[in-house]
Amino acid sequence: MILGQVPPNGLYGFPTPRTMSRPDVWYPANRFAGWAIVIGAVVTLAILWALPDRFYVRPWLPLAAFIVPLLLSVAASFIYLRRFS
Repeated sequence: MILGQVPPNGLYGFPTPRTMSRPDVWYPANRFAGWAIVIGAVVTLAILWALPDRFYVRPWLPLAAFIVPLLLSVAASFIYLRRFS
């Protein structure tokens, strides 16, 4: 996604009606979404690394450490996509 080499398709990338209909929107939106996901993954890694072992007894904490940054990445991507209205 970050490299901008995959054309619009429904299987890979950030497929929305707006990105699928316009290649001039597809590539920058996918580049942004790719970087947002990378940043979310780094945040997840940092949180999981910093959590003390006793927090792994509660299975929802590591799951939340994964889901919350991922959802924030997707939300940021949709906010970015509004620039292309």
